[in-house]
Amino acid sequence: TAHIGDGALVARNMADQKWHTISQPENGEYASTTYFVTDVGVPRMRIGEWAEDIDAIFVFSDGIENLVFDNITREPFEGFFKPMMKPFASSETLGRDHYLSERLSTYLNGAKFAELTDDDKTLIIAVRK
Repeated sequence: TAHIGDGALVARNMADQKWHTISQPENGEYASTTYFVTDVGVPRMRIGEWAEDIDAIFVFSDGIENLVFDNITREPFEGFFKPMMKPFASSETLGRDHYLSERLSTYLNGAKFAELTDDDKTLIIAVRK
């Protein structure tokens, strides 16, 4: 992976079915700041390699990172990722499933989710079949 800025990448190991953070969030000097590819100088890119087979990857912005990591251990919270992955894993659509994408968008923009965060809420889910 190659990652610049806030947000994170989480993947599920196919063998043990555990969720692992592939790229940790990185914020700037102050809260709610980050680094961008357009910043002056060399971009602060984090490059990661994962040697195990994965069957799901989630890429998300900082608007949901506090909702998907355990507050104490900073490990991925399976209670978020596992149910989110399930409909995508059972989808028969190859590539982008427009129906599930629309449902995900509705969920992220819904009142319940808005109570938990007022930041950007970008989430990309890819599932291996």
